[in-house]
Amino acid sequence: MNISLETLRGMFEAMLKSRLVEEKLIEMLARGEMLGLVHSTIGQEAIPIGATWHLRDGDYWNAARGHIQSNIVRGMDLKRMFAEFLGKKPGPCGGKGGKVHLCDPSIGNLGFRGCQGAFIPLCCGVAYAQKSKKTGGITMCFFGDGASNQGVFYEGLNLASLHKLPVVFMCANNQYSVSTKFSEHTPVENIADRAASHAMPGVIVDGNDVEAVYQAVGEAVARARSGEGPTLIEGKTYRIRGHYEGDPMSYRSLDEVEEWKKKDPLDRFTRRCLELNVVSREEIERLRDVFQREVDEAVLFAKEAPYPSPDDLLKDVFMEEPAAY
Repeated sequence: MNISLETLRGMFEAMLKSRLVEEKLIEMLARGEMLGLVHSTIGQEAIPIGATWHLRDGDYWNAARGHIQSNIVRGMDLKRMFAEFLGKKPGPCGGKGGKVHLCDPSIGNLGFRGCQGAFIPLCCGVAYAQKSKKTGGITMCFFGDGASNQGVFYEGLNLASLHKLPVVFMCANNQYSVSTKFSEHTPVENIADRAASHAMPGVIVDGNDVEAVYQAVGEAVARARSGEGPTLIEGKTYRIRGHYEGDPMSYRSLDEVEEWKKKDPLDRFTRRCLELNVVSREEIERLRDVFQREVDEAVLFAKEAPYPSPDDLLKDVFMEEPAAY
């Protein structure tokens, strides 16, 4: 699958913009300008960007660690995004979702669940509806290595394979489930190897190479759209920052972190785009300035936006109209 220069340019811009968004969130949390937790995707951006790039209207995906990147790729306005991060009413969830539970079905974002892995069978349910209604859409299910040891992982893969559901399982193996090293919670070397027992393809890809992710997911998406069923893809990557901002990270060595920093997907893709003349160094600086202004304007908008009113407390609790899936 050839990747056009236009697509490379678009993915580079999305990766750069999302990095600036993440850095701003880390800064705001440190300054006490927002509440809650920030789970940074820095170092893992290639997976959500390379994967989500294949989605189109009518497709769905669940929010996971890389939902900032996926939302940017799918066109979410940064002002609405930051409004949700700060718990303000103009956010897609009216300020009730916050940073972790941001959800917006209008762009296919099904949101996140408090229990790791809980969204795997939910994504299968959406894919089942897509197949039953012959919408032509697919569902992309994002999760981490820790979620692959949940019972619902096996139930979901079994259901998807049995009914040849149009779903792509995208596992970001970032080497740690919170603070537990991969080798200490998983007895097999590759999560993708588990696909064989569910009669579906299992693919291993360099999760820090956005082009490799794009290629692998593109094949899986084409398979899903053609009615051939699901694929399990494992992207080998690394969580450069802690599980959450403020994490002391005493469970891993600084040398290990520094080694993985050398594989930073943004640095790597920047070099690649420069080699291919997708962008110039001058354009990169210009884009950085443009995106930084966009981020700053979004933050200002969010800070000035109103909070939900007390009357909003009991809204969105029960289904008030049929879901538009």
